[in-house]
Amino acid sequence: MPKRKKKIAVLFATAHQAYVQMLKGIEDYALQQPTWTLNVNPEPFINLAAPSLKGWNGHGVIMRLMTKDDVRAAKLLGLPVVNIGSLRDAGLPSVNADQRAIGRAAAEHLLECGFRRFAYYGLKNTWYSDERRDAFIERITEAGAKCSVLDVPNSVSRRQPWHLWLAKLERWLRTLKYPVGMLAVHDPRASLAVNTCLSLGLQVPDDVGVVGIENNEIVCEFARVKLSSVPVDNRRMGFEAAAMLDRIMIGEPPPTETFLVPPREVVRRASTNVIAVKEPHVAAADRYIHEHLRDDFRIDELKAITGISRRAFERLFKEHLGCTPHEYISRVRVGRAKELLVDPEQLPMKQIARACGFSGTQHFRLVFQRTAGMAPAEYRQAHAPVATKRFA
Repeated sequence: MPKRKKKIAVLFATAHQAYVQMLKGIEDYALQQPTWTLNVNPEPFINLAAPSLKGWNGHGVIMRLMTKDDVRAAKLLGLPVVNIGSLRDAGLPSVNADQRAIGRAAAEHLLECGFRRFAYYGLKNTWYSDERRDAFIERITEAGAKCSVLDVPNSVSRRQPWHLWLAKLERWLRTLKYPVGMLAVHDPRASLAVNTCLSLGLQVPDDVGVVGIENNEIVCEFARVKLSSVPVDNRRMGFEAAAMLDRIMIGEPPPTETFLVPPREVVRRASTNVIAVKEPHVAAADRYIHEHLRDDFRIDELKAITGISRRAFERLFKEHLGCTPHEYISRVRVGRAKELLVDPEQLPMKQIARACGFSGTQHFRLVFQRTAGMAPAEYRQAHAPVATKRFA
């Protein structure tokens, strides 16, 4: 007897990069399920609400619940529903990004860059901004530092001239002591912060190192200074939402806790491509390392650009970065390798090793194991979507 087909509705808009990745994650799971048929929202710019499914003969729904009215309407459908990446505490099974982990990841990145002063540029009365901010400040406080905060309204009034709205950001930036590491609530706000810094004569990243959230490549790559960003793992969110819906449809009790998906490794671009120390030899070496990461250079080559003795060179690294030049290079190479290992394209190990400046895959594995405490393959597996049982 043929297995019963299951029709799954995906109601969220798919025009935004983040939602495209969520849909890809759902499709990743659906490909494992021969009985699944996805019915995807035909309106790419609109999140369809539950009433749009009235009279639909389907089996499950993945959607973005934006309001309490959305929740009430979804509960009336009489179908299993999974909420993805939106309303907090929806009262229905949900998958969301781990907002606190995002904030801490950004803090770790800026601390590794050497910043000792910090700032957060966020949104008022917005739950995900609050969680990102609080976790960011928590990690900064643990490191013995303080953080200045500017929270602004969630949207710009159409009646208010743009230059007046920006004035508050400009005034705040003028009060900061530099150099400062800044986290913005998302990439567009980070780009705005970069533009405002430059208009005030501040250098990015030397005066202000800026990190965004989401890793929207259009925003990050085309900013006046290319933006570093914490990537939200939207593809895994989609995969986990589909897996959760599958479990509910076969009769497992709906989970009462939101499934939180951690972020991927911070993507470092020009906006934080700096070591926030005043020592010029260390700063010059750091820039060389990042600009020539694909090259298999040696310590002597790196030392030569500073014009100082090897002994002085190593002493300065220990003093300002707390490690040897060799350890720092390994850390940077492994950090880039982590980004590539979790890339959905699943690049071969040989290609990743070459992109990160390792002499070969064996050298890559040895350094990665020593620095990260696990093999590259183990890291990739640990950060891949959770392998979920294939239900008949």
